[in-house]
Amino acid sequence: MAKLIINPQMPSRKEIDLPRADLSIGRDPTNDVVIADALVSRRHALIVFDGREYLFHDCQSSNGSLLNGARVSERRLADGDVLWLGASRLLFRAPESAVEGNLAKVIQHPSSRRMRCPACDHAFQAGDVFCRNCGATLEAEQAVSFCASCNARVVGPARFCNACGDSLAPPSSRSLSYQRRLDRADRADTSAIDPSLPAASVEKRLLAALVDLLAAASLMALLSLPPLGLYLNFDKSSPLAIYLMILPLLSFPMYFVGFWATRSATPGKELMGLLIVRKDGAKRIGIREALVRFVGFCISLVTLGLGFMMILVDGETLHDRLAETRVVERSL
Repeated sequence: MAKLIINPQMPSRKEIDLPRADLSIGRDPTNDVVIADALVSRRHALIVFDGREYLFHDCQSSNGSLLNGARVSERRLADGDVLWLGASRLLFRAPESAVEGNLAKVIQHPSSRRMRCPACDHAFQAGDVFCRNCGATLEAEQAVSFCASCNARVVGPARFCNACGDSLAPPSSRSLSYQRRLDRADRADTSAIDPSLPAASVEKRLLAALVDLLAAASLMALLSLPPLGLYLNFDKSSPLAIYLMILPLLSFPMYFVGFWATRSATPGKELMGLLIVRKDGAKRIGIREALVRFVGFCISLVTLGLGFMMILVDGETLHDRLAETRVVERSL
């Protein structure tokens, strides 16, 4: 019987036998599989059995679903596939007979290195991205390279890309144009964010916001001292004191917009190990997203925190929705 293993590498690991019928997954208690996570929608996804195979179907969830690291709406499931729903991993295991049939087709050379998962010591095949037993990532255990011409993933020792045929020679033997293409690919790759990074917890975001509000208030108070001194000790109608009062008023938006646009995180978020990224996969947010986030932030403050409370519904605040950004942990 096919199985669905929830969080296979966690102490809370749970195995569920998949029936030959539809299986609903979501945050609502009426679902067949309940995941208590604010990032999971009330009715997030379905696993459907079509008579021969199991299909995954995303029910237009707010935060979407990832299958083996790629965002999907509907896909056939194969043995060893790993689903990300919110911060939870779900490992799909096909029926035993199907797994044994697939493994029987692979005959390793006697001199080849035994490939075993570093987490559970279970054997895996060349080309597997995730362990079929525990769901651990296997990229580091294989000789994996990326073609600089087409960015295809090449598994195992190889001299040429199996997608476009370009050379995978070491840097010393590459042509200048080839090296330039590789450099461009590397720069493009650094602007992408790992889709498996988990969303920040409500507790961490709350602590980060508290630190930032205290820091912004301290900066405003510090910049208010010069104009206040001029007002009290000199002419109370002095235009200089009035002009200087603009500085503390501007310090509040400059604090948030400046740190968001330049570092993708305020000091409070950096202290909590959080990062602001765009939903389209780009790592850095620009000045436009920072300004839109600040407008939504101010609306949330004016409405007595109503915009902040939206995080309890689907894991996003009002300014996250308006700027199309998300707050994630810097590392797993």
